[in-house]
Amino acid sequence: MRKIVNLIAVVAFINVFLVGMGRFAPGVEAGSKAGENIDKKKCVKENENPAPQILKFQEEGNSFKTTTLEKLKETVASQNITVNEAQSAGKRTYAGFKFLHFLHKIYGDDLSGYDTVEFVATDGYAASISLKTFEKLPAYLTFGYKDPEKKFIIVHDVTHKTWCVPLGPFYLVWDNLTDPGLFVGDKSTIWPYQVETINLYSFANKYAAIIPPSDSPSEVKDGFDSYKLYCLKCHTLKSLGGEIGPPLEAVLENFENQEKLRKLISDPKSVNPEAEMYVPFREKGKEKEKVIDSIITYLYFEAPEVFIFKPQKKMK
Repeated sequence: MRKIVNLIAVVAFINVFLVGMGRFAPGVEAGSKAGENIDKKKCVKENENPAPQILKFQEEGNSFKTTTLEKLKETVASQNITVNEAQSAGKRTYAGFKFLHFLHKIYGDDLSGYDTVEFVATDGYAASISLKTFEKLPAYLTFGYKDPEKKFIIVHDVTHKTWCVPLGPFYLVWDNLTDPGLFVGDKSTIWPYQVETINLYSFANKYAAIIPPSDSPSEVKDGFDSYKLYCLKCHTLKSLGGEIGPPLEAVLENFENQEKLRKLISDPKSVNPEAEMYVPFREKGKEKEKVIDSIITYLYFEAPEVFIFKPQKKMK
């Protein structure tokens, strides 16, 4: 009976877990639920009356202020920015604020004590980006297209399906025309959209409960680095992280062996052929397998009580 109950639970959590992983348009590490296979006219029609563009600001998770786009325009000068769009092929010109200047206008000149900016979307996705990244690379918080009559959405065809991606209330983009290397190595950037909250915080303070101690094994530290990159934006661990997907404790307690968990993380479509989401690993082949195992090792280190199995290193 317990196996039957576990099987039902696994199926249920797989469906929700895949939704949690599905905040990336195919082939892109960015944004929220990519959308659905939808007629282009229907997509435009459904977004004819978008919600008011309101942005909430937080410091260390505490409410700082809430303001409208109109008020923001009175405070910060806006400009047009053309980029090679991350969500689809081609150049697009948006209207927005140069982000680092925008941040100082809202929070003041002294940002000491903070090292991370979190962008929280309407669906619970939470992308954290180092403050140093904005000091090195040109980013813009956009609120629409250059043409104000154009709907703030992206409609594009991927693998014979039409995807409808609403971008508002706000969408972070990067000037990859000035710096074409933005998608490479340490210049890889996240393009969060549907942003409704900006939170300025200290990463070490916020995530102290899930950061491995300094004397932890190297594989645990490596696993945490990969966990931050691939998991933290969509899932919580010990109530910390993005909320688009279910808490990882609820997922992990329903997997009876490591291979099944590896399979789900590596290739969600192999578990659910209808899945339109995936984990956008930068690594390939054996390197990808090592990353997945390091994530599992880290999760076991932090929450061993929810595992049914004890993770083992994969035999070479």
